[in-house]
Amino acid sequence: MMAELMTRLTGPGAAFELVEQDVCGARMQVLAHRERAVGELLEQSRQYGDADYLVTEDGRLSFTQHLQAVASLSHALSAQHGIGKGDRVAILAANAPEWIVAFWALASLGAITVGFNAWWTTPEVGFAVEHSTPSLIITDAKRAGLLGMADVP
Repeated sequence: MMAELMTRLTGPGAAFELVEQDVCGARMQVLAHRERAVGELLEQSRQYGDADYLVTEDGRLSFTQHLQAVASLSHALSAQHGIGKGDRVAILAANAPEWIVAFWALASLGAITVGFNAWWTTPEVGFAVEHSTPSLIITDAKRAGLLGMADVP
């Protein structure tokens, strides 16, 4: 029964069809009908309009509101900080809608998101900054103090 279900989901012509392809010199199974860039997923989300994208204890964010927030932040990152394709930008923040918006804003610019653990100590943050050399660090107020005390080059 399980094998039949997997075939219906991942077999030829199925929604999650798997095919074998070369990926960086290794043969592996991949989704046949996948997007080629994360930004394509963001653009496709436009079709869901005012439907809920994120629901938290504090409120809701529709797909449209999410796209607006992403566009606004990506514009600010580009215009005010010169962030663009290939730039490493760290996010040091709690799991929150703002983290998600920052991730997608960076993806839309072609930047590389470097996720810092919000539970790290000051020395751990300093180590991560030194070794990842981000162009910018996006942080929340609670963790901003870790940067001021960290040995940041």
